[in-house]
Amino acid sequence: MKLTNLHQDKHYDQESQELDVRFALVVETLPNEYVTLHNFVKCRDFLSDVIYWKNNNIQDVKVYGFGLTPVELGQFDNIIAIKANKNLIDNLIRNTHWAPFHLENLKRIDNETVILFPGMMPFTNPINTSLFSLMVKVMSVIDLTKPFEEQVKLLPQKEQGYINKIGLSFFKQLLSTNLAYSKKFPQVALYWDDVKTYKIDPYTLHENIGIVSVFNKYSPDSNIKRHFRQLKKQMEDSEKNPTKNNLRYVAHPDSTYTYVAPFGMLNAAVAPAPNALEQANFPQALDVAIAQN
Repeated sequence: MKLTNLHQDKHYDQESQELDVRFALVVETLPNEYVTLHNFVKCRDFLSDVIYWKNNNIQDVKVYGFGLTPVELGQFDNIIAIKANKNLIDNLIRNTHWAPFHLENLKRIDNETVILFPGMMPFTNPINTSLFSLMVKVMSVIDLTKPFEEQVKLLPQKEQGYINKIGLSFFKQLLSTNLAYSKKFPQVALYWDDVKTYKIDPYTLHENIGIVSVFNKYSPDSNIKRHFRQLKKQMEDSEKNPTKNNLRYVAHPDSTYTYVAPFGMLNAAVAPAPNALEQANFPQALDVAIAQN
């Protein structure tokens, strides 16, 4: 197993991070041989930039010194390397059995580096990527088998702040294996409501394509922003009425239609229901509704 960092001499303008977990998008060049597409970064938003550029065919752009060539951009294949101290990597690996995303094929390069193969879902749009990378950082510190409310206190203030902005209870649900995988990572590209947003400069976009920005009311509106805000509201309503089979309208991110499904199904608590839509698991329920419309 070999990982070669072809960009270790490159430096980007990044904020200091108390929780020093670094990321690099990588590509497999030969069986069990990988190379980085950029130097390891502490700023997770750079990863989201790459996904946004790739989805929108934006080339030859740099943000705070970070950028990929058109060839590198085209090579990305949903593989990511994580670098941190041995204790953090060990803890991340211990959590993989309970991980809220697929990590069955994790490969350890050395004491301080692993390669993850989470599939395409975390890389379908930049907000998914932001959520995924934040989960990885959190999982390098906490124990997913213990109460989250206590474990979150082990995180540095910056990461605690991110989670508080997202919502402590909501982030806990996002980390849960109960919530449907397709709801954590909606499988559609990011579409801005206002076409003018596509013309915003790369630096402003850099600040508005992360999971935390979704919960900033002043950030540009998009299909993915609505998805996560509606999902959060669903969960909050369910917590207020835990014994009630709450019906909530949830917009499919890639459609102008809105479909109804019971919130309890997101937590795999499927109760007897009067129709096929309510009897189905939530992702399948959306598929049924799409077919019927």
